[in-house]
Amino acid sequence: MHRLGLQTSGNFLVLGDLVVRDAIQGVYNDESLVVAGALETRFLDENDHDIAVHGEERVKHRFELGRSGEEAASLASTFLVPGLYDVDQGEVHHDELFERISRNEPVFTEAPQPRQVKEPDAPTDEELQGIDVAGLVARAPVPVSARAILYAQRKTGEVWLTGSGQFPVVIFDGEKFLGLEPSPALEATRASERVTFWRKRGDLFLEIERFEAIVQVHAGYNNGSKTTLRFAFDSTDEAVRAVRRLEARYTGDFLRVTTGIPGRGLLERELSKYANGKSDYTSAIIQGTTLVTRDGVSKTFDDEASALMGLEDWLAQKRQAGFDLKILEWKPFGLLAAR
Repeated sequence: MHRLGLQTSGNFLVLGDLVVRDAIQGVYNDESLVVAGALETRFLDENDHDIAVHGEERVKHRFELGRSGEEAASLASTFLVPGLYDVDQGEVHHDELFERISRNEPVFTEAPQPRQVKEPDAPTDEELQGIDVAGLVARAPVPVSARAILYAQRKTGEVWLTGSGQFPVVIFDGEKFLGLEPSPALEATRASERVTFWRKRGDLFLEIERFEAIVQVHAGYNNGSKTTLRFAFDSTDEAVRAVRRLEARYTGDFLRVTTGIPGRGLLERELSKYANGKSDYTSAIIQGTTLVTRDGVSKTFDDEASALMGLEDWLAQKRQAGFDLKILEWKPFGLLAAR
């Protein structure tokens, strides 16, 4: 049996030799590929499939049963062309791989490439050097663990830890824990400006909104938890300067984004409202120059800047209706971008 590529699903039996030019993938863990003769292919990904070969095996690259997605993507970076794997997400893009094979397009690099490894999500020992983690854990406003540090900046001493209750993300800014002071009331509904940051390590986000002389900060991670902090200033100019200081503080560790997350897809803002014993949810994305929302809005603008202004109008309307930001999310989460 000769093929360019082969994805096996079900119980697949070959009564003889199996020769596949490019790749074989075993699909689904409860099924099998059994070859009575020899097997020859360039890339064999057993995935969670049961593969048995009774003759000679001639395989250049083999991912064995039970390999993790992170390990597979890292190994794939040495021989598959870019776009067929994602080291950060721990994915080998099998569908795209076999689509390219079916079109007789190249899927292998001409020469072996350096192996790519995902950066650690947690801070390194070097980044934590000089930070009294044990002391922070002891003084935190809610129970936290030294093993659950989301982010640390050695230069400023800032640390984010996984928390709970009122502080899902506990933030120590290098001098004090944030959020312990009374939070100012927010009367305005439309943000005067918005700055959004994303950090690949840990899939973290930081969204800064300014409402005239009030600055609101959301800090959390993709489709997970967040803490919202609010600060009042004596004047709008002072609040603007505070936003610029925050921009400078996080630039470098975080990347500024607007409508999408590099390598992940569209940025979706999910909002929620709880009233009369019921929770309501909605969300919005900017797709090109079109504002798309979960509650049926689909409005195209002349350019992205205008679409972002339309997003601000929609967010203001939702705030007036009692909605608050629940979370920021992107691939593999987010309902709108998957439609």
